[in-house]
Amino acid sequence: MYSQKTTSLILGSMTDFLSEEELELLRNNTILYSYYKELQLHADEISSESFLPPINEIKDSYDHLMRVFSVRFDIRDLPENPDEYVSKNLDATFRHLYRAIFDYLDYISIHQKEIIHNRLDGISRDALTNIFPEYYQEILPEIDNCLEEIPRYKSEKDIGNPNLDNVEKYVQKVRQISEYFKIIDRKIPALNDYEMRRLSEEKKSELKSGLLIVFGTILGIVICKFIGL
Repeated sequence: MYSQKTTSLILGSMTDFLSEEELELLRNNTILYSYYKELQLHADEISSESFLPPINEIKDSYDHLMRVFSVRFDIRDLPENPDEYVSKNLDATFRHLYRAIFDYLDYISIHQKEIIHNRLDGISRDALTNIFPEYYQEILPEIDNCLEEIPRYKSEKDIGNPNLDNVEKYVQKVRQISEYFKIIDRKIPALNDYEMRRLSEEKKSELKSGLLIVFGTILGIVICKFIGL
């Protein structure tokens, strides 16, 4: 982290070519990009597939941002109204980032549902109840709550009136589910061991039952022979 003095020097230098309003827009873009990068890394962890919509959005946002700097650094011919041009492109940068984030959030939430199923595929309710009781008591209700809340944040997405608070809440839900995945992963070895022992006991029980049936059949035949039936 920069010291307060260093931050002041940086901002002081930036105000030489950016207005206070433009700096605020740039700050919000930076906040959005930090969310975008976090989600991008998380999406790469949960799926090996490339997801193009947010990638295209980030390319477009970068293009608009470079237009801003090309004007402020006098690299290109100045438009008729430079301040308006800069403001519009900073706003466009924000909108593309905003869309990219929601694209990733939707993509991640879909894959998280699949991951929940795949992580515990083949694990019986009996194993979860005995080895991982907090799954049904705490974790599953919280995961369901998160997945129910996500569509609400999605429905409140408004490109015309973007809300950074909703983005933060949505991202936090994704983080929360990711933490639950880590807890589940730590329990998988114990759950698998329980399942192996349970299946082994079931096979022993089936074998014992089979032997009893065979023994009973043989005994019945012997008795029938003995009494002359």
